[in-house]
Amino acid sequence: MKGNALDFSFSGLKTAVLRWVESHPMEAEIARRKAYTQTNPRPSTAEWLELTPQPTRDLIASFQRTVIEELLTRSEAAAEQMAARSWVVSGGVACNAGLRDAARSARLPYPVFFPTPALSTDNAAMIAAAAFPKFHRRDFSSFSLKAQAGLTLA
Repeated sequence: MKGNALDFSFSGLKTAVLRWVESHPMEAEIARRKAYTQTNPRPSTAEWLELTPQPTRDLIASFQRTVIEELLTRSEAAAEQMAARSWVVSGGVACNAGLRDAARSARLPYPVFFPTPALSTDNAAMIAAAAFPKFHRRDFSSFSLKAQAGLTLA
């Protein structure tokens, strides 16, 4: 990212993956997986691997490796800048086994803490939980509501 070495946005990486997908004929592969999950809604890892060609698996693995490397590099830089004594990884990403393994073996100068996978909920789930009482009260906002990072959820 230009300007802020600690920016955790991955929009450029996601765009690169999108461009790769757009440049490769994947319709048949995707259709096979969709058809398979219609009759087998919870495929095993072995079944997913059998349904997914090697180039797609390589793309997925490369994406994960790159994101993990960037998260560790930027987190370490942020921790050094702030003189942090520990690092807490939360949200849906905290459930990623690759990130957990990489953080534990990174020999960082501080401990890294992860919640249990059951408590590693995605932000969307947290927003839904916060919104449920408003929904129950039928307290709805109009469509003119603008995105606000600090919007009160109560």
